[in-house]
Amino acid sequence: MGKGLGIAVLIVAAFAIIIPLYGIYLGLITAALGIVVAALKEPAMAIAIGALNILDAVFLTPSLKVANAGAQMVHSSTPAIIFWTWVSLGAVSIIVAIAVGRTAAIDRSAASA
Repeated sequence: MGKGLGIAVLIVAAFAIIIPLYGIYLGLITAALGIVVAALKEPAMAIAIGALNILDAVFLTPSLKVANAGAQMVHSSTPAIIFWTWVSLGAVSIIVAIAVGRTAAIDRSAASA
């Protein structure tokens, strides 16, 4: 189940890059689902999802850049909150994936001993 969910989330995260405006919300959802994929013991998929979401948030989302420019005109911090939430969720999915991968490796080595 984890691999199928991971593939689906990775595809949606890739499409979130090219979808204007709603891609921001898709990115947030896929970043949160990346943590679920990591918890389902698919660390490689979760790392890929987290990395794609961070790259999307930092470099590839024009809607977030436009919203940030508009927010600076009216002194709003909402786009910054969305940005840091998105990047934080991507980073947490990577951290959880690494932790799950390490515990799985420890479990395998303990079982073989």
